Amino acid sequence: MEALKVLDQFTAAFNERDSAGMDAALHFPHFIAGPKPVVWTIAGKLPGTFFPNLIASGWAFSKYTKRQVVLEGPDAVHVLVEYQRCRQTGVSSEPKRHYGY
Repeated sequence: MEALKVLDQFTAAFNERDSAGMDAALHFPHFIAGPKPVVWTIAGKLPGTFFPNLIASGWAFSKYTKRQVVLEGPDAVHVLVEYQRCRQTGVSSEPKRHYGY
């Protein structure tokens, strides 16, 4: 499915700390549901402190533990993802769930 390929492109860019690559994989506005919902209305809005803060917390990369298409239409695909933030040692956080579209 094309949407999951795009999700893989987004994740590769995320793990490379490439915000422009992340933006290239998204449609705007982009909504991320979760405990603290986020709406990115246009590209280029990721704070410059995002990756430095994430790295300072011990993060090295993220990986998916679940990707489930929950709604698919001609203009949008809604995916429930569960991911872990991993340290360089491979130790990871508890899985986090997000619903994005």
